[in-house]
Amino acid sequence: MSEAMTAESIIEAEWLLRGYWTRVRYPYQTPKSGWSDIDVVSYDPQKQHLVISESKVQGPKRTLYAYGEAAREKFTKVNKFLPGYFSFINALKLITANGLLFEDYALMVKATTVQLVSNMIIDPGFKPKVLEEVKALAAKECPHLTKLEVQIDTTIEVLARVIEAEARHPQGRRYGNATLDIARELNRYLDPAILHAGKQKPVLDALRNIAISPLLDALYAQPKPR
Repeated sequence: MSEAMTAESIIEAEWLLRGYWTRVRYPYQTPKSGWSDIDVVSYDPQKQHLVISESKVQGPKRTLYAYGEAAREKFTKVNKFLPGYFSFINALKLITANGLLFEDYALMVKATTVQLVSNMIIDPGFKPKVLEEVKALAAKECPHLTKLEVQIDTTIEVLARVIEAEARHPQGRRYGNATLDIARELNRYLDPAILHAGKQKPVLDALRNIAISPLLDALYAQPKPR
């Protein structure tokens, strides 16, 4: 489950940077008296915006599931492509009911976003249709939600946004979130403020290249595609 927990940390990091209150693995009891959890819950009390995030990273460590033309021909609906990735939608009615997250959900939440973060890559040409399909599934499950949006990302898309947002963030000390602290350290080397090296641009440029070279070497040393 290490991949799933990493994905949850990545999801939480983005919403933390945006000023949301977050909770990872929020537990709840199912109608059959079992237990489940919401991977990440994020809430902006000023906007009254709630984000329900599900992380699904399954398969061997290098696996990506591609939903494009070939998959679309075989699976006309995206939820038929990887059913397990969309099964969490069945729990949305319970999650958004009064008494689970809030005593009065409609009073506390004016907008709800359902987010799936996974190792499924979607052809950009099909992405609008996929979002439309998933939103329809969520809306059918939760007709009481008047303002509902759906967001589907890969883990690398979210991580890239986290790195970019952290670079602009004014906080100068550690965050206490593993993903944010890694992003902070990456940004140190991606755009360093080099001290005690003089002011000559060629020297500083050379040092910047030296600083980031271990990361670039590791990325370029990846095995060639099979």
